[in-house]
Amino acid sequence: MLLLSVILAGTIFPRRMVLGYYPRTDEGAYGFSAQLIHHSLANGNGIPDYGTLAFYPMLCSWVFSLDYNPMISLRLIDLGAAMLMTFLFYRVLAKTCGSNTGAALLTLAFSFTMNDIVFIEPFAKPGRIGF
Repeated sequence: MLLLSVILAGTIFPRRMVLGYYPRTDEGAYGFSAQLIHHSLANGNGIPDYGTLAFYPMLCSWVFSLDYNPMISLRLIDLGAAMLMTFLFYRVLAKTCGSNTGAALLTLAFSFTMNDIVFIEPFAKPGRIGF
């Protein structure tokens, strides 16, 4: 129950606030790379041989073949990866420090900071969510 609360408060809550917003700086670039890779693969041209090697966008490029908003799909995939990171971080801290409460507090502070748009978006103004 403690771990679920940490994942909800530290990972899901900050990300749900920006789930339907317009693409941000880095996720717009990742989404565009994923779209280019999907387009190239769909046309039978293979992985594009120009630009940077975009491994994460290549893994997620299949969302552009779905009949759903691809940016929301990419954000949901990223949310799953962030939830997995929060879970693993908690487990490592709990095993290292021997305290579930201490591990939960440290994980909550770290994951909330890593997932809150105010802390990660360089153009966000204090007190505003992204705009």
